Order: sequence, then C-alpha cells, then structure tokens
Amino acid sequence: MKNIPSHLITALAFAVPGAVFAWCLSNGQGPAMWRWIPLSAGIGTFATAIVVWPWVAQEETSCLRCSIAGGVVGMLAHPVTAVVLIVIMSVLSAFELLPPLPEVRASWPTSIEEMLKFATFLVFWWCLLAIFWIGWLTAAIGAILGFIGALVRRWTSSYVDQKQLRLTGHLAVPSLFLLLTSMLSIVGCAAFMVLRLPPPTQDVVVSKSAEHFEGEPNPGDVFADVLTGAKLIKYEDPDGDLSWKFTEKGFGIVVGDSGLPPELMYELGLPTRDVQRIHGSWSVNGQLLFLTNIQVDGRPSEHDEVVLGCNYASGKLLIYAADHYEFQPGS
Repeated sequence: MKNIPSHLITALAFAVPGAVFAWCLSNGQGPAMWRWIPLSAGIGTFATAIVVWPWVAQEETSCLRCSIAGGVVGMLAHPVTAVVLIVIMSVLSAFELLPPLPEVRASWPTSIEEMLKFATFLVFWWCLLAIFWIGWLTAAIGAILGFIGALVRRWTSSYVDQKQLRLTGHLAVPSLFLLLTSMLSIVGCAAFMVLRLPPPTQDVVVSKSAEHFEGEPNPGDVFADVLTGAKLIKYEDPDGDLSWKFTEKGFGIVVGDSGLPPELMYELGLPTRDVQRIHGSWSVNGQLLFLTNIQVDGRPSEHDEVVLGCNYASGKLLIYAADHYEFQPGS
C-alpha cells in the first residue's frame, strides 16, 4: 500500500509523454473525434503504466528490464486508449455534450448492441494501426522512458544519501522520473512545433472533385455569363431544401431545416453543418470554380479560397462537391 503514491507518479511520468505525443499526431488532422485522443491517450497510458510498470519492472534497477516494461506500456496503451475514447464519447453523448458536429452525433451508436460492435471494431482497428503504423514508435518511446527510469533508480541508489532518501519516503525516485519525462515532453513538443512545415500564406481548400477537371479539354468549360444568375435546382438529397444562387456580385447559400449536406460541408472546409447562410465572391476558369471572401453566418471562413469542379454541357450546369449539384444556367 505504501508504494501506491509512487506507482501513481510513475504512471503519470508515462502519461504526460503519451498525451503530448498523441497531440502532436492529431493536431489539426483527422475527424472530429480525434480531438479527444490526447486526453484519451494520457488516461490510457496512465492506466496501462500503473498496472504494467510495477509488475514488469518491479523494484529492479536493470536497464533492460525497465526498458522492456516501458516498451510494453507503449504498446498496450493503444487498445486501452481506444476503450477510454469510447467511454469519453459515450459519456458526452449520454449528457448531450458532444461537439456541435451533426455527423458525429448522427453516427455515434445509440444502443448497447451497436456500442459493443463499434467498440470491438475500434479496439481491433486501433490495435492494427498500432502494429503497422505507430506501435513500434510508441514502444520505442516507452522503452526509452523505461531506460530513463532505470537510470534514475540507479542514480538515486548510488549518489543520494540513503537516510535522506528514506526521509522523503518512496516519492523521490518517481518524482524525479516525472520531472525528467515532463521536460522531455516539453522539448519534444517544441521541436515538433518548430520542425512542422509553416502554413501557406493563403489557406486554399481544393476539392478532390476539382482535381479531376484540371487539364480537361475545352468542351464543358463554364463561363461567367453561364454562372451569373444560376440557381440550384437538384442535388442528391431529394428532401433537401438547400438554396444556392450566383449573381454578378457573388454567391449565396441558404441552408434549410435539413442542414448543410455533409459532403458540401467537407468540400467547403467547414467544421460543422450547423450553419444558416454562406456567401462570398466567385470566379470561374474553365472547369474550376473559385469561391473567395467566404462568410459563414456573418463571420469570415477559416479558408481564404475554396476550389470546386464545374461543368457545362448540353444545357446542363453541374458543380461538383463529392456529389454533383445541378443548376439552372443563367441567362
């Protein structure tokens, strides 16, 4: 029982680097659910270390034994983190605290059976991801941390006055271990921020559908007079009530009760479907439509420019945002 505080601090020494590493991986990337991964990784690594480290490393000062213990923590933390993420998302869902992202709310399991299937899939997928993608890296990081832990044990047993060490109880060694790993995490995070490529001067979102039209032959090109006065008449959702019009001054999208289509949300680079009105300027070049000065509910968009594919042939005007949107051409 007297070693419990020591084990807690040692587990925290693994949890801090785990959370920082997860933040570096998920920073600004991936689906919305990834924003909870750093917290989940910290808790998952803490829970893994508090069980594995005392059992594998025990009280040994062997660098090999402690490195193995750290490597095991780095590998086993992945499925535990997946379970923690599921628990966090489930609690948020139960209390209706999920972020304002309808695609997250709509896809989250609502029954126990769906939750079990989803949990099994996520844990299994996460384990495969750990093995083939970053498992080797987290295991190596864990082994390095374990090696540092062994050095701390050796140093305190060799150079620190044992009487003073007894007076401080069993907390001196894990506290020093936590201090070192926290400092390494800060240095690693700073290095990540420095080495990360600087963002471009303009944040331009190029639709994947637009990439198809680069270099296409002239037939199908869209001209400004065709797009001026065009209005949306049909898209994939038959029950949708989206309004989208183009004028000489700009474009305007009015979102009805059915919400902004998810594929259009992704193509426009918006974080949520929960918007009412989108407007801005436009220009067209061949089969590429450029949307600029975008305002979302009166606030500037995070992106300076969005590029979509478009096509005009046989009197039919189409704009591509994953699905195609058919417009009545302007006169």
